[in-house]
Amino acid sequence: MKTTSYGKTKQRLFVGLLLGVIVLSTQAQALSIEQPGPPICCSAYDAQCESCKQGLSVNEFCRRSPYVPGCEKYHNGGGSKPFPCCRANNAKCLSCVAGLSEKDYCKKNPSTGGCEKYRNCCQAYNAKCESCKQGISEKEYCKNAPTDFFGGVQGCEKYRGCCRANNAKCLSCAAGLSEEQYCKKNPSTGGCEKYRNCCQAYNAKCESCKQGISEEEFCKKNPSDFFGGVQGCEKYHKGDGGKGCCKAFTADCLACSEGKSVERFCKKKKNRDVPGCEKKGCCKANTADCLACSKGKSVKRFCKKKRNRDVPGCEKYHRRGSWGKKDRDDSRQQGDGGFRNWFG
Repeated sequence: MKTTSYGKTKQRLFVGLLLGVIVLSTQAQALSIEQPGPPICCSAYDAQCESCKQGLSVNEFCRRSPYVPGCEKYHNGGGSKPFPCCRANNAKCLSCVAGLSEKDYCKKNPSTGGCEKYRNCCQAYNAKCESCKQGISEKEYCKNAPTDFFGGVQGCEKYRGCCRANNAKCLSCAAGLSEEQYCKKNPSTGGCEKYRNCCQAYNAKCESCKQGISEEEFCKKNPSDFFGGVQGCEKYHKGDGGKGCCKAFTADCLACSEGKSVERFCKKKKNRDVPGCEKKGCCKANTADCLACSKGKSVKRFCKKKRNRDVPGCEKYHRRGSWGKKDRDDSRQQGDGGFRNWFG
């Protein structure tokens, strides 16, 4: 049976495909031989294993990390002296001197500059996190911990050897603040007086400042003193019915109950005879000038009153016509022969 032209063509195509597959498989095998996969490195910490892991020759690796075990033979052409280390005070140089990797060196010396990248510190602003960032102990950090407007760093309280008295020195220490800062927030604390710039007058404003309390609080504690109500406290006594004031019938007690100063209370005409309203510094004799002074009146006004006309010193105001047409003494003086006849 003769092979037709169609059959010959099919045979040729099959042979061609077969040859193509053989060629491709041969090329693939050749490539796999030329480009082997990544090497399997040993896990020991020495020059051979570490250089393998980094894809470097042992010689190149030892130039970069001269203190790794196994690199001795590469020092200075095989001599015993190592490559010189840099002399800066940082992790790179110091780890080289110690013959350790930076990471291993930083584990032992976390506060060294350049070791920050190896510390996994928290980010909060407290003793634990801040001491970690600086690579020192909490206690060491808290010795020189800064203070700000909000006070000392949280977590440093346990490292402060503060006194326990209830005064500015001890309380400011416990709060991690300077005395001045503490006293600005707590002005009434004992020991804070020196930081208060108070006026020196004896009134509610100045005295309350000296004590580090509000005017109202001061006036509640000091409704009156020996001389009466403290000036400036009147506004805090109004409407309290005299609560906190003394009960005696004297100028200071009554002025306190009315929420007034003694001076203002005594100015009222109806209060001039109240004990304590006498004008200070008046003489005590039974004369017009002394009595007028004690009443807070002029002598002329004092002597005008009929009941005071016989008081020694009021005579000069009783001459005929001295009070004008309305002089009530004119008739009496004329009826008894005139003023001079009283004594003749």
